[in-house]
Amino acid sequence: MDRNLSVAGLRLRRHSRMGREPGGVYRVSFAMAGNPEGSPAVKSMAVGAANQLGVFTFDVSGKSISAMGWQTRSWTFTARDNSSTIEFWSTDQGGGLWGPALDSVSVFRIE
Repeated sequence: MDRNLSVAGLRLRRHSRMGREPGGVYRVSFAMAGNPEGSPAVKSMAVGAANQLGVFTFDVSGKSISAMGWQTRSWTFTARDNSSTIEFWSTDQGGGLWGPALDSVSVFRIE
């Protein structure tokens, strides 16, 4: 899913709310690529939960729609409540239609 979802210039966030145990440490794994049909060449995406943030980039140089070059990324956070909202959003400047792409999200407790 391309993370730069636009409706009349509005940038949207997608999120999932999940039950978590306070103090538990969780790993969020996901596949990241970018829409190679427009600028910028380096796409940027953030993931956040429980007031914690991770930022990831992906360079689309040499990529195509049929060969996007998906890469697995991971990020950890510590739950602070019984449920956490995990959000992904584009941090690309300009709000264009060619943002980072996201797939195969999973969440596992590691501590």
